[in-house]
Order: sequence, then structure tokens, then C-alpha cells
Amino acid sequence: MATRYHKQRIAFLVATLSALIACEQDSLRNRGIVEPRNQPPETWFEQIEIDSLTFDFEYRIHFYWAGSDIDGQVSRYEYRITNTLGRYSWCSTGCTDSTFIFSREPHHGLCIHDTLWLRAVDDAGARDITPLNYPVPNQCSSMDEGMQQGRLMPRPQ
Repeated sequence: MATRYHKQRIAFLVATLSALIACEQDSLRNRGIVEPRNQPPETWFEQIEIDSLTFDFEYRIHFYWAGSDIDGQVSRYEYRITNTLGRYSWCSTGCTDSTFIFSREPHHGLCIHDTLWLRAVDDAGARDITPLNYPVPNQCSSMDEGMQQGRLMPRPQ
């Protein structure tokens, strides 16, 4: 019977000690002593310009982007282009703008729908959990249609 009493007492002490430790950690976190969990950065497009329509079969589009991180700083960006033929690896860049060339022509009779994906990466390695995506118009969806849907912003005059 004494053994059962000791087990109950030990269980009570462990539960009490665990509660005290949890309260102390919350108190330290509130005072800024314990670091909170890293927050992922945010990414947005600053501007998208159609630089040119070359030979009626490709688009040259200039993208400008930016990002911010509330608990650190953005150290780089990652982008990739996906289409109906497959997904591709993320590429890393320190730039905040780039020009991409997209084909308008069908590929062996198939309409290829390209999408540019972009995300910020912070100094702790966290990535934006909601990467930007920009569906690029092709021959199956005209340039005028893309502008009417607000997907394309013409270059300012």
C-alpha cells in the first residue's frame, strides 16, 4: 500500500513540476527572453511589364517583386516555371526583378500553359508558405484576354 501511495505522490509532483515549467516558459517568452518560432516571409509583385511580343510566338515579360519578414530579413528569392508538361526545380536569386521569355506557340499541337512561381526566403531559411503564381497567356489565351482579366499590366508610357 505504501508503494501505491508513493507512485501517486510522484505522479502528482511530476504533473505539478511540468505545469510550473510550462508557466515559466510562457513568462520568459512574454518577456522576450525565449525566442518565438520563426515566421515565414511574405512576397508580392511590385510590377509586371510586357516588354515585347517577339515574332508573334513569344512573350518577353519583365517581373518586379519584393518581400518582407517581420522577424528577420529576406535573404533571397526562389522562382520556378511550371507548365502542363511538368514541374521544374526552384532556382535561387538575390535579384528583385527579371525578364522571362515565354512561348505562345503550341508544343506538338498541345496548348502549353506556363506559370511563374515566386517566393521569398528569410535569413533563417523559412520560405513564403503562399508562393506567388502568375499564369502566362499563350495562343490558347490571348494577350487581350490576359489584360482584361487583370493578369497583365502594360508598360507605363
